Amino acid sequence: MLGGEHIIHARDEDPRLQTAKVIVNDPKFPGLEGVASPVSFMEEWSSLKDFAPDIHVILTLDTHGMHGECYQRAPYPVTWGRLHGKGRVFYAAMGDRPESWEDALFLNLLDGGIRWAITDVDAQIPPNLQAAAPRYAEIPPKSPPEN
Repeated sequence: MLGGEHIIHARDEDPRLQTAKVIVNDPKFPGLEGVASPVSFMEEWSSLKDFAPDIHVILTLDTHGMHGECYQRAPYPVTWGRLHGKGRVFYAAMGDRPESWEDALFLNLLDGGIRWAITDVDAQIPPNLQAAAPRYAEIPPKSPPEN
């Protein structure tokens, strides 16, 4: 129903929190009006997979320069919307840090996503997975077995 699946966070020996660039794929989505892409954001990023083909990608994580094997892959979606039956689904793989809940970008994104999900505002959300993240299906390399 959500439209994607969590793989893993960075392992303990990798930096748990990283500042990464987030690509704004839909600057017209409610809450993102006027936001210039890319945006730097510190987070405990999730590595994700198995994206539903009908998602509308709102934000993509630019993995270039990130540390940790789970991020050694092409950019992939971290925020999206999709329709599910008669409902609307909004997902954001952000917000693990308490400081995020004071960040204007994050709060505006959540506000827009929630308002869209409850049909308080409207937005066009055509599927754009392939255009937004062409190599989205790449899975990061697996860690070598621990001895």
